Amino acid sequence: MIGGVEFPLIASDPEEAFEAVVRLCRLRWPDGVFLDADESELIPLAESELGLRPPSREFFVFSDRDLAERWDDLGPCPETWNRMFHFLCKPAEIQDGAESRVTVVVDEITPDVSRFLRDLQNAFLRSQNSA
Repeated sequence: MIGGVEFPLIASDPEEAFEAVVRLCRLRWPDGVFLDADESELIPLAESELGLRPPSREFFVFSDRDLAERWDDLGPCPETWNRMFHFLCKPAEIQDGAESRVTVVVDEITPDVSRFLRDLQNAFLRSQNSA
């Protein structure tokens, strides 16, 4: 457990799951930024190059650049509550029938966050059904 509330989702394809996460986060936070856990560069969600990168196994999406730049100093507090989502992606195992998992970590499951998570799972299911 990282802190916050973990919400596991099932995804069929890691690349399609990554694209769905970026697309829905972009709708939620038009000024949002992406940060790969192994990198230090903040990439605006609106940048087209984000869709060209390989899916990350662990990353963060912040509501805006200012919050992302101050996150290390602020951490979870009333000012930052539910304004950063942490994503952990586990690809399917080689065995038949295994599914990829995307765990989303949020500060609190509010009605708004619940809608976002439901929309994300539905996007994953749609990509499974179209495959």
